[in-house]
Formats: sequence, structure tokens, C-alpha cells
Amino acid sequence: MNERTARRVGLAGGAISIAGLVLLLSPLHLAGAILVVLGVAAIGLTMPDVGLWLVLLLFAVHPLVSKVVQVNFGVTGAALLLFSAWKEVALAAVLIARLGALALAYRAGQRWRFRPAPMDVLAVALILLVALGVAMRPDSLAVNTARLLLFPIGVYIALRLSPVDPGKYLKLAVAIAVGISAYAVIQSSFFGFSFVTSYWGQPGLSIPYTFVAQYLQGPRASGTFASPNELGFALTAFALMAVSLLIVKPAQGRWLAVALFAILVALALTFSRSAIVATAVGVVVVLIAARRFSPSPRQTARYLALAIVPALLLSGVVYEVRGGTTLIQSTIASLISSSSSTDTGAPSTPPPGGIVIDPSTLGHLDSLSAAWSVVQANPAGLGLGTVGSRADPLTSQRPQYIIESWYLTMGVSLGWLGLAWAVLLPFAMLFSALVALRRGRSLAGLSLLGLAIALAIVSFLLPTMMEPQMAMLPWSLAALAVSSSAAGPTSEPAPASAASTAVT
Repeated sequence: MNERTARRVGLAGGAISIAGLVLLLSPLHLAGAILVVLGVAAIGLTMPDVGLWLVLLLFAVHPLVSKVVQVNFGVTGAALLLFSAWKEVALAAVLIARLGALALAYRAGQRWRFRPAPMDVLAVALILLVALGVAMRPDSLAVNTARLLLFPIGVYIALRLSPVDPGKYLKLAVAIAVGISAYAVIQSSFFGFSFVTSYWGQPGLSIPYTFVAQYLQGPRASGTFASPNELGFALTAFALMAVSLLIVKPAQGRWLAVALFAILVALALTFSRSAIVATAVGVVVVLIAARRFSPSPRQTARYLALAIVPALLLSGVVYEVRGGTTLIQSTIASLISSSSSTDTGAPSTPPPGGIVIDPSTLGHLDSLSAAWSVVQANPAGLGLGTVGSRADPLTSQRPQYIIESWYLTMGVSLGWLGLAWAVLLPFAMLFSALVALRRGRSLAGLSLLGLAIALAIVSFLLPTMMEPQMAMLPWSLAALAVSSSAAGPTSEPAPASAASTAVT
């Protein structure tokens, strides 16, 4: 298929997808879902660059969109399942197209110049671990968990096969983040709990516990994601991208300062304490490492101040009005109380000032302790599908455990090997970021540097990395950081010797 024909087929696929969306919102739900899937498949196969951009940028709004079509338009059953699979279909089509192009180039005598990186080893290691986990427990829940874990690896491979421009990716991601942030502020401030009940309520639990917190007035912000903690992690990544752009490209500082302000305010309204702390630490690390990468440090500092200072002031006012300040005090008191109780072996005295111990904080600590005991007792793990919050879309079964830590979730699921892999991941990303910075890939390197630090902090307390739309953010940055601009098939025929087939 020549380029012109492929483009026509891809455009036709786009038209089919749009027609499918129209039918999906009509009584013809199943027909619409089928057309959407066929359309994105056509786009991914014939225009893989466009298909990959769809996955990279639209996955962030998919959770809310799927809820809207379900709640407001009555899409359920097979139609909802097919529609929700658009992202897997698009990514699979992109990978097929990329690998097909690579095979054709190889037959034409071209060779792909590939430099193995530590992240490649970790990607392959996770694929093997997941395959082993499914083999040990071959049921529907295990297969669904495998799908969640491997989707970000698929994105990573697609970007390694053909990297996108890091500057373009970061700008588009930050632009989308502004829209998500604005919606999150409106949702948390004005929609109330009726929104949460309508779109995220569960049988027997109309208001999921993740949307509430002690002393807090009103729901936490979730934006287009399924929970406030997911939004918090996503905004952490987007904030670090915006800071990196401000450092490397201060000439575009006006809109980036506005974007960073909006992202930080929305982040505050998630009331995700781990994400807020992780963002602060990640930004500090990036700023320390980035002094040599900004063409105009003073201009960068000015725009950063214009974004961060007003965001902190506004967030402080909101926290005081909505009870966030007391929530933080309760969290600190709970940590001190737990530490004192652990050290002395007896309950500590109640905190002063009438502050009540935060049950959420104590619940996190209890979850960590219980999960660590399970890991110690089960070196091989309990198997894929035993831990997580997502129900199997085919059987509606839910995993047996929910653990408040991504590291321990991997440990309970895949044993000591899974725990070791999860602990090693942030260090590998940190190393990849430093190598990227040394080689002049400042945008991807700075963003990954901060996100590796943030990932290490958040994953200790939350299992958000089990969600593919979360995990694909650091994996995407890692792919861009380790990929050189020269990656791809070479234009020169390879020599006929056997040695020419080796990967370099």
C-alpha cells in the first residue's frame, strides 16, 4: 500500500470512528462501538503516528468518557466493552504497523540501529514476569491484570520503534492537562457529591471512600480520571513536564506559567497528600539539576515564581475553607501517634488541640504492614489477579485484596521477583534520565528525572501505577529519554556479511 492510499484509508478510518461515536450515542450502541473499533484499527494500521498520538493524548480522558456513555446514554454490556477496547485496538494496530514496516525495511536491506538500554531490559523482564504469572494462575482475573500491566509496555515499545518529538509531546500533554485541571476544579468545587454518586458510585457504596477525607468539605477532585489519587499522579507528571518546558524553553513561559498554575491548583484540590509531596520533591530535584539547561535562568525563575506563588496562595485559602489544613494536621498527628505506638508497644496519647486521628492514614499503614506479611509468607506471590481494585470486565469478579502500595501489590501478586522489579523501576528511570541529560536530551531527561523521584514516593503509599493510564506516563517519558533521534531503519544497505545482522 503506497503512502497516498494509506492516508486515504486512515482518513476513512477517522470518518468511520466519528460515525461510530454518533451511533454509540444513539440506540444503536453495539453498531456504533463496532465502527469505533474498526475506525481506530484502520487509523493505527495505515497512519501509526496518528494512532499513537490518539493513545498518548486521549487515554487521559477515557475513564470519564466511558462513564458518560454508560450513565448518560445507556451504553452497557458488549457495546461498552467494545468501546472501552478502542485504546488496546489502536495500540495493537500501531505495533503491527511498526513491526511490519521494520520487517519490510529489513527485507530491503536496511537495518534498525538499536542501542539497548536498561529500560529495555526491565520492559522484557515485566513481560516475562506477567507471562509466568498468567501461566501459574490462568484465569480471567489474571489475564485482565496482565492486560493492565502490559499496556504501558506496549506504548513504550511503540515509542522505541519510532519516537515522537519530545517537545511536541510535552506541549500537547500540558495543554490537555490544562483542560483536565480546569474541569477538575469545577468538579470538586461546584458539582458536589451528586456527580460522584452518578458516575463513580458502586453497588453498596454510592460515594467511594477515595472521594472523601476526614474534616474535608466536599468531594476531592478526580477530573477525567476514576479517582482523586489517579488525577493526583497524572497532574504530578504534567506539572513536571510544564516545569521542564519552562526550563528549556523560557521564551514560551507565559502560557506555560498559566498552565503550571492551573495544574498546581487542581493538584491541591485532589487532596492527594502523597502526590503533593511527590510533586514538591520532584520539582525541587528538577530545579537543582536544571541550572545548566536553561538558556535564561532568570527568565525561567520569574515564570516559575509567577506560576507557583499564586498557586500556593490560592491553594492555601481553599485548604483553610474546605478543611484541608485540618486534614494535614490530622495526618501528621496520625503518623506521630503510629510511630509512638510502634516504638513503645502501647497506644500513644491523643493528639492535642482536638485533632482526631485520621483513619485513612492508619488504614494505609495497616495495609502496608499486612501486605508485607503476605509477601514474606508467599515468596512466589499469590498470583496475578489476586490484588487490585478493578473488576474483570468479562466476569465482573474482583480481586481478593486491595493493597495501598504499588510495590507491595507487585510483591503479593508476583512474589519477591515482582517486588524487586517494582523497586528497581524508579532507579532505572532515574539512571535513564541522567544518561539522557548527559546526551543532550534535556526535555525528556528533566521530565523523567522528576517523575522517577515522584514515582518512587507515590508508589510506596498508593497502587496507582497498576492503572495503565498512570503507568504509561513514566514509561512514555522513559522511551523518549532513551531513544536517540537517529533511531529507526538506516538508509544504507547492510553489508552481506553475517556480522552485519548483529544489533548495535
